[in-house]
Amino acid sequence: MAFDALDGFTDVVSTKDFVNQMATSIVVIKEWALQHEKEVIAILKQTYTATNQIKQYDQWAVRASEAVAKTYNFETPKYWYDLFKGQKGSKNGLDYNIGGTRVFNYADAMQYFGITDGNNRYKAVYNQVSTYLTDLNPCGFNETCKEGVVDYESAVNLYFLKSVSDVDAGKVEKISYAENKTQVMADGQWNINFATGSTAIQGSEKDLQTIYNLLIQAEDTKLRIIGHTDNTGNSNANITLSKGRANSVVEYLTNKGISKDRFQEIDGKGDSEPVADNNTSAGKAKNRRVDITLLK
Repeated sequence: MAFDALDGFTDVVSTKDFVNQMATSIVVIKEWALQHEKEVIAILKQTYTATNQIKQYDQWAVRASEAVAKTYNFETPKYWYDLFKGQKGSKNGLDYNIGGTRVFNYADAMQYFGITDGNNRYKAVYNQVSTYLTDLNPCGFNETCKEGVVDYESAVNLYFLKSVSDVDAGKVEKISYAENKTQVMADGQWNINFATGSTAIQGSEKDLQTIYNLLIQAEDTKLRIIGHTDNTGNSNANITLSKGRANSVVEYLTNKGISKDRFQEIDGKGDSEPVADNNTSAGKAKNRRVDITLLK
């Protein structure tokens, strides 16, 4: 609805591209949940039974679309089915993708919360959205919620999820990075701090954590990472230095759990592609950067 009314936009990214960004969670009062443990676990069990069927059989997706239309008394089942599958089109000369979703069965959920593979995707999403709230302060969030965002460990309880039993867990939806990808989904320039003339990262933990969180949200994408330097020193040495700095970022991300198979290109351009004036300190700082491109 918002997209239909939107003019002057520059890009639209489908929820299908950011497969981990919008998890389904049960928001409930902790005391009530603990007093009604069996009921909460039963809700989860029946949900994962249904979603596993939806993943396997299209008629279940059709039936789910009918249920959504009836529950909300809004639009037709076909409207919801098309949104569920994702739609492509063009507006004002720009191609777009709208909708699209990944359905979680029990095996998917256990992986998503890091229970089976140790890579907690929801925690990355939770922490990144928390940063948006505090840094961007939408609708005066910081003034309204003076105690700030509740930390992940206090807000999320995985006890009930782990307690589900006697359910067909289904198969985990595996992502393949075997093929090269060419379409740019998103890109950005990051001014990661390095020691002078070195590939050692210094004091950029927040930015690196943000990069990691974004890569977790767009887990289907492959990556292009290009390092750049200012014009200080020898140009040939700067190419080597920029490649080393790009590899330092890759090393940080792989140590955090990002698959090595996702890195389609790792390179350095030295001082050959400045984005600012190398005659000023501020310009040099902007030129010492790492470009990261998400490819789909």
